[in-house]
This record gives sequence, C-alpha cells and structure tokens, in this order.
Amino acid sequence: MVDGKAISTVIGGFISILVGITLIKPVADVAFGAESDNVGAAGNTLLGLLALFFIVGIILVAVGYWKLKK
Repeated sequence: MVDGKAISTVIGGFISILVGITLIKPVADVAFGAESDNVGAAGNTLLGLLALFFIVGIILVAVGYWKLKK
C-alpha cells in the first residue's frame, strides 16, 4: 500500500470495530428483553446467540474493510 492507504485502512477497521463494540450492549439488552415464554425454545436460543452473531458480523466487516483496501 502506498500514499497513506495503510494508515487509513487500519483506522477504518479500528473505527468499525469500535462502533461494533459500542453497540454490543444495546443489542444484547434488546435480545434479552425479547426472550419470553411466548417464544419457543429454538427462538430463545437464537435470541441468546444474537449478540454472538453481531460480534462475528462486526469482525467480518473489519476484516473485509482491510481486505478491500489492499
């Protein structure tokens, strides 16, 4: 990478991770609030895994951002 693209790639990936980390708590709170007796066992399991899926998605966005900039 030339012309400052390396630093912009690192900063862009870092910002996407930072934004994702800030949103993990609200996403987990919403998923926890949505769990109830009216939702089946499979639905409750998926709601419990929602925060994990969100974290994996944020990691994929950051890695994808780094790969796209190369």
